[in-house]
Amino acid sequence: MNMYKFAHTMEQDAEQLYRNLASRASTTGVKNIFNMMAEDEKREGKAVAILEKKFRSQSDDRKNQLPEMKTVYRDMLDNIDDIPVSEDELKDYKLILDIEKKGLEFYRENLGQLGTGEALHLLRCLSNQELYHIQTLENLIEMLEKDLWRVDDAEFNLTEEDYN
Repeated sequence: MNMYKFAHTMEQDAEQLYRNLASRASTTGVKNIFNMMAEDEKREGKAVAILEKKFRSQSDDRKNQLPEMKTVYRDMLDNIDDIPVSEDELKDYKLILDIEKKGLEFYRENLGQLGTGEALHLLRCLSNQELYHIQTLENLIEMLEKDLWRVDDAEFNLTEEDYN
């Protein structure tokens, strides 16, 4: 399978996964985050198409092939009922974080095997997007977890050092 087609399929599968999870979410905040992630995956799919137009004509397609395989998101979609969406927003954000980490790991393991400049460029672009998602989610989770321990009386307020 051509690496661009595979990367585009992966982004489409991720978008579909997030839309399915959004439809099952019970809180507005989580539903919104799932939908935002779906929109981001859709934009990434369009970016893959732009990269393909820019670079594919300059390359040897034989070097940019991947074996036929399912995307990590397709595996999750095939088992969507096994993915727990709860009423606990923090757990759901951690679920999204876990999904993004699996996507990043999948890109690193499979696209990195190609070893061409073009494949590495595509890997870098997609990996950077996954890293951005991961960092954003980690920041959101950290902010929510700290808020769980917040007490409004100055006598009991913890400092930044208390969290480390």
